[in-house]
Amino acid sequence: VFERTRPSVFRDIFQSRPSTGSAPARPLNILFVSPYSIYPPIHGGAVFMLEAIRELAKRNNLYVLTFVDRPEEVEPNRSLEQVARKVVAYVRRPKHGRHFGLRSHAEETFRDPHFAALLDKFVLLYDIDVIQFEYAQLAQYRLPLEHTPQCLFEHDVYFRSVARQMLSRPGGFFLKAGEF
Repeated sequence: VFERTRPSVFRDIFQSRPSTGSAPARPLNILFVSPYSIYPPIHGGAVFMLEAIRELAKRNNLYVLTFVDRPEEVEPNRSLEQVARKVVAYVRRPKHGRHFGLRSHAEETFRDPHFAALLDKFVLLYDIDVIQFEYAQLAQYRLPLEHTPQCLFEHDVYFRSVARQMLSRPGGFFLKAGEF
């Protein structure tokens, strides 16, 4: 009952259109959610996400919600509005000290209730048909929706990156072990 008061769940239950099984008569409204700054594309994941955004926006209405690390990254990411309908770059709040918990370091780093609320509102305000989450650390933002597909695209299997880092530098094992 309490879930129905969430904007995204309300939209999913009461406003989503039933699937006809054929191609949609209109472009899809896709919400693209990223944990990292996309523009300028200065790392491999950003290059891949930028190209995905450009391709998706050719045939659909694309909305982008992305974390950025610094306020000066907001404006460059807004330039994505040349291809996307709406872009919101949300400055990630740094976490102070890490306490023992069940969440991974990657998940805890991106945990933010304000970002979750913004994501929830996007689904209602922009009549979102599909949500695409980039990277596994955003899986925590999956919404309790029955009629709106949610996809998770994993660019890099995290434990593989950690293993490479642990083996590639002196003391790497002990440095990375502190993140778990």
